[in-house]
Amino acid sequence: VDFPDLNSADGLFVGSDAISDLLSNRPAAYWSQTASRPRVSFIVLSFENAHFLRSTLLSVSRQSYESMEIVVGDDGSRDPSPQVIREWIRGEPRPVLAVLWRQNGGIVRNYNGALRWSRGEFIAHIGSDDINVASRVQAQCLALELSSAAMCISGMDVIDAEGRTLRRVDPRLAQQDLDFVLARGCVAVTSPTMTYRRRLIDDFGMLPQDLANEDEALAFRALLSGGIEVLPVSLVQYRIHSGSVTARNRQFSWAGYLRWLERNLPFQLANKRHWQMSLEKVEASQARKAEADRQLMVLESRLALLRSTGQFGLLRRTARLLRAAEGRTMVRGFVDQALRALKLEGLLIRARIMGVRPEVRE
Repeated sequence: VDFPDLNSADGLFVGSDAISDLLSNRPAAYWSQTASRPRVSFIVLSFENAHFLRSTLLSVSRQSYESMEIVVGDDGSRDPSPQVIREWIRGEPRPVLAVLWRQNGGIVRNYNGALRWSRGEFIAHIGSDDINVASRVQAQCLALELSSAAMCISGMDVIDAEGRTLRRVDPRLAQQDLDFVLARGCVAVTSPTMTYRRRLIDDFGMLPQDLANEDEALAFRALLSGGIEVLPVSLVQYRIHSGSVTARNRQFSWAGYLRWLERNLPFQLANKRHWQMSLEKVEASQARKAEADRQLMVLESRLALLRSTGQFGLLRRTARLLRAAEGRTMVRGFVDQALRALKLEGLLIRARIMGVRPEVRE
């Protein structure tokens, strides 16, 4: 691997090009050698979460698993996140490399940039506002070593901005079935709970840049490449706060939900095209390919209907949507989304005002 314009600063090597900076607490040669690769590469995806980032990085550093390197990708943060990363690297004993993008480019570009430097047989990752249990990597790697699965996922505790537990979420084993996923149209896996084998990248390639995120694509690849092992224990604390992606996706109004759909449906279409590509890679059955094609056509019809009603006022637009089957599906989706948002808001308010720790199992 080539490092452009390497120089030394404060015991770190620094590499820069037109779009990103590279920092590491190891010599450049470390990241190009293949003879002594660590067993695990742990990726941290950072974007404007400086307030929580130190806790996240500490939870990665404190993993009980020894053979592990850390790769941090910061997606052009304008808050103090890059400085937090620079300061943390100086005192971190594990091998660390940070890719600091100069401009925001989205989750997938950030993820692929970190993957470029990751050398481990197993890959774990987490967002910059979540927290790992110290035994996470140890438990998930052991589960993968004892099985032929391509990925291991765990349960998680949902926490608020102050770290108070809102609820426990356990993965559902029945949902980790390829035909169930194809029929349902989505994968029920949360990104920071997954650790997977490197073959999901080596065999299928880097993630397509038009995806909204990495989790559905990686989980779908895992279903095609040995399956998903489920650990029914919480190994991650998944944080919900006002700036988190999950919180931003909660839409309380019909107009807001329609705007979210217009932005989100093209990403869903990209996911389904990735499904088609992955099924071709493994030479899946015609029935499974046909189901992926059907899912793509459903999303295309929803997007076309949504765009065709864009010139109408909200009430007329809603009425027109309700006259079409795909429109009624959108309305049901809005109701489900609103109910989840209200439930989440109620939990946050209860934890904030009453100082309790509600335990709602899903």
